[in-house]
Formats: sequence, C-alpha cells, structure tokens
Amino acid sequence: MKPGTKDKEQNLGMPRIEPFMSLHVLTAPPEQTLQEAAQSMTERRVGAVVVTRGASVVGIVTERDVLRSVALGLVPWNTTLEGCMTHDPISITPSTDTFEASHIMLEGGFRHLPVLEEGRLVGILSLRDLLRAAEAERIVRANEEEEEERRLV
Repeated sequence: MKPGTKDKEQNLGMPRIEPFMSLHVLTAPPEQTLQEAAQSMTERRVGAVVVTRGASVVGIVTERDVLRSVALGLVPWNTTLEGCMTHDPISITPSTDTFEASHIMLEGGFRHLPVLEEGRLVGILSLRDLLRAAEAERIVRANEEEEEERRLV
C-alpha cells in the first residue's frame, strides 16, 4: 500500500496534516537549472522545490540535494534539476494523519513530502509543519486536561 493511503481508522484521534501543510508550493520544470531553483528557494525562504512536468510531480529538490550537488562538483548554472532531483518522491494526501507523516519522514530520512490529492499537487509538508502540528496538539491536550481538572474540583 502506498504511503498516505493507510486505513484512516488506524490512528484515530491523530490530527490530519491538511491544516498544517503549506498550500504555496514552489514548483519548477526538470529543465530548470540548479542555480535558478536555489535562488527561488532562497527568495521564497523554502527548503524544497517540487519538480513537475505539466501537472505531474516527477521529482523534488531539497536544500540537501543542492549541497550534495555542489559537493560533487556539479556546476549549478549547468546542472538541471532532472540531474540532481529525487525522482518520483513519496507523497501523502491531505487526510494523512500527523503520526503516519512523521513515520514516513523518519523512515525515509525526508524533511519534505509533496501532498497530492487525486494525483494533483495540492501542498507540501515540511518537518517544521509537523513540529507546528505537534505543538498545536500539545496545547489542545493541555487545555483538555485543565478542563478535566476544573470539572473534578
């Protein structure tokens, strides 16, 4: 079974990633140079660009890919994204819960996951987004505990 499609009942009670994912995804064609992509990532203050061919996601380039490419001696203004991207990245759906998304990121060593709905790119989830989700969940639980204590008094 593809990640992000697990039985929704399994992690009942875990928040979905949809409210935490970024809807503004930086995209680029495979022919774009690494230099152009890195410049766009810097300007937009994001850590990844999703590589698309038409409406299809064909890859992802992250800060680590940029660093790795430079360390290997690739020339950023001559290297296309196709030459340094992760091809066919694992993706999730907006209904994926935060537990499953965390598991996928930890197991795969990923910091970014494209979010697809019916094959269409609708967002991206970063490790920072998951930290925000965890903090929101911690606040909700603390408020619930506080409310429970008030009822018992």
